[in-house]
Amino acid sequence: MSTMLTVKTTYSTNDEQTSVPLSFVVIGGSIAGLACAYSLRRAGHEVVVIDKAIGPEYFENGRATIRSPPNMTRILKEWGLQSSLDEIGIKNARIVFRQGATGETMGTIIFHDQIMKAFRADYLFLQYGLLWGLLYRLATEAGITVRFNSGVTAIDPHQPSVLLSSGETLSCDIVVGADGYESVTRRCILGNQVKAVSDKRCNLTLCVPRDILRADSDLAYFAEAPEWNAWLGNGTCICGALASAEWYSLVLTLPEDSSVFQENWDRECSLDQLDLELASYDPRVRKMIQLGRGATAVKFVRHEPFENLVHESGRVLIVGDAAHPMPPDRDLNASTAVEDAMTLGSMFSRLTSRNQIGGLMSAFEDIRQPRSVSVVKSEHHRLDFLSLPDGPEQQARDDGLRAALSLAQLDWDNADEDYLRETWDDYIAMFNYDAREVVDDWWTKWGPVMRRASVSHEQTKE
Repeated sequence: MSTMLTVKTTYSTNDEQTSVPLSFVVIGGSIAGLACAYSLRRAGHEVVVIDKAIGPEYFENGRATIRSPPNMTRILKEWGLQSSLDEIGIKNARIVFRQGATGETMGTIIFHDQIMKAFRADYLFLQYGLLWGLLYRLATEAGITVRFNSGVTAIDPHQPSVLLSSGETLSCDIVVGADGYESVTRRCILGNQVKAVSDKRCNLTLCVPRDILRADSDLAYFAEAPEWNAWLGNGTCICGALASAEWYSLVLTLPEDSSVFQENWDRECSLDQLDLELASYDPRVRKMIQLGRGATAVKFVRHEPFENLVHESGRVLIVGDAAHPMPPDRDLNASTAVEDAMTLGSMFSRLTSRNQIGGLMSAFEDIRQPRSVSVVKSEHHRLDFLSLPDGPEQQARDDGLRAALSLAQLDWDNADEDYLRETWDDYIAMFNYDAREVVDDWWTKWGPVMRRASVSHEQTKE
């Protein structure tokens, strides 16, 4: 079949390092913070990472599934993690949409080998703690200092520095805020005027040991199937996927009094506390939830895309969940943070003069803000699609999924082209994004201008 779907196949592996090393303080030691720190260190800069967590065990114990779509997997491969990904990653074969009450398969999106080869990377499931451990090792072996038990009380964006809760001040050239949904750094950039609306839904994550699933004839299928399952309920959805050789991860988006929760991952809770109304769900799902461990509830708040990712001083910026207000536990949370990291490192690998700092910071914002808007829109659209309340829209969705099911099960070479285009257009826009290539294109256009301006500035000083 000759399809009109277009996936770019070029990929650069530029290993430039700056001739003007800067000092960076990265606030936040999660995946976003470690990825940014490593990318900047790889570009030749000095980096310190600080986090309020008491130590590495806070992150290493994370069992939930991190989804690494091709736009993220490609970057991790470039960072030399291919063999580790082969060891800990589970290749996602498909997305399965299920009727919430019965578990009936209503629709599926198959990740055909042909299109995944065009993406040049797999869509992987990775256990959070294992992925964090890989990035932590990369960072520390590269010479990055990671300081735990270091809460931040204030940021000075003009004389760039970070005040720690201990009273210590860390001065630097640039502050990077990878400090999540309740970001101190974002408040430094945007003030307290960020518009937020409570979604009146709670995001709950928990994990089930795979050996327990294997021992139960009703649940054994889910212990082995390399797929993302989505049970669609009345204004709710429950999603599940393998996280590792040991764990199966569940994500519940359910109506819940969110006033008792925060926009962070700090608090585990008992399912008995939540009084979840799950009677309308597939008995297999209810059983898995009761077998779950480590339930964590996160307040779900909707923000409009942020107008600025960089402070007006040009010395403070935000990345990851601090910068991109998408729902928690979606396809692109981690991958967007890793894109930020690759963009930042690639941009600052080209620094040849300190007077270029402001221009490169503005370039980061110009590149990442439109991407943020498109990713946030895509993720909200998909979550709303999965959690439609019962009614005409929900019925039309279910009818459409069932009608497309037989087409999705066809071999790629015989599949209907209109179906493929409708199914894959958004995924191509999301998964085919190449953060390094975008920076290369920007630099080809604007790099000579920046270099000339830098030379002119130095001559004027003389």
